[in-house]
Formats: sequence, structure tokens, C-alpha cells
Amino acid sequence: MIKVLAIDGGGIRGIVPALFLKRLEDDIERPVSEIFDYIVGTSTGGILALALCKPSAGGGPAFPAEDLVRFYEEDGPKIFGLKRGIILAARRPRYHADGIDGGLNAKFGMTHLSECRANVVVTAYDMTNRTPKVFLSWKAKEMKGEDFLLRDIARATSAAPTYFSPVQIADRQNNAQ
Repeated sequence: MIKVLAIDGGGIRGIVPALFLKRLEDDIERPVSEIFDYIVGTSTGGILALALCKPSAGGGPAFPAEDLVRFYEEDGPKIFGLKRGIILAARRPRYHADGIDGGLNAKFGMTHLSECRANVVVTAYDMTNRTPKVFLSWKAKEMKGEDFLLRDIARATSAAPTYFSPVQIADRQNNAQ
């Protein structure tokens, strides 16, 4: 049997799956990254998936689900509190990227997808080629051209055009995507 955890998007409402995952970890007394064979996410769900699978210096999970709840409580207002004026919102993303960029940089640092503790799948959209982009941790371990920084993947998956501006990211070989 293969166990898959899929985490949907929803912006600040990502606190709901974070609370569920905290409860799950509390009940089973194990990290989520050790329970599921694959952890899949998009948008805020992608951020959660990456955070759950980021390794600590000691090899365990860097963030228990409890820390992810705190991330939404503490960084959520910084990320989603900087709204643009109504006139600008019609032409630009609703939120400044400063809040999300700062939060993701602090949370993920220089960790690459190939370093994830579990199999991770995160989706985004490639506006240049007009195709979906799927980031796969096991592919990143095999191909340097697929090994992106977690913070960049998190930013790419959360770049919904009306909320945050698109972002261009580079893999470990510095190929922009």
C-alpha cells in the first residue's frame, strides 16, 4: 500500500491543514514525513509539504507540524497583511512579495529539493512555456537540472497571479525556469 498526503492551496487558510497535521503528529507521536510515502502540495499546500520534508542538521525533520501552525500565526499577517490599493490590485498582484520572500527565506534557507527527507511533489505553472511544472524530490536527486532551492519552489507554487507576482527560479546548475 502506498500512502499519499495531498495538501491543497488556500493562502492563509493553510493554517487549517497545519492544525490537522499537528493533531496527527500529536496523536501518532511521529513526524508526518515518516508516515506517508509521498507528500504532495500546491500553493500553500506546497509550502507545507516542503516544510514537512526539510531535514534538520541532525537528519530529523526541521519543522514539526506545530512549527508550521506558528508560521501561519506569526508570518501570515506579514505575508497577507500588505495589501495594495484597490486600483493597483486590478493591474498588479494583491500582496507585496516582501513578506512571503522573507518568510520563505527564513524557513528554507539554502536547502535543495534533493535533500528532502521524504518523496515530495509540488506543482507550479511555467508561464513562459505555458505548461504545468512539477517538482519531484526523487528526480532532483538524479538530475542537477531539477534540483531547486526549497524556498524558490515554495515561492513558485504560491505565485498565483492575482495574489503574488510570478517568480523566475534557477536550478542548481543556474538554469532559469
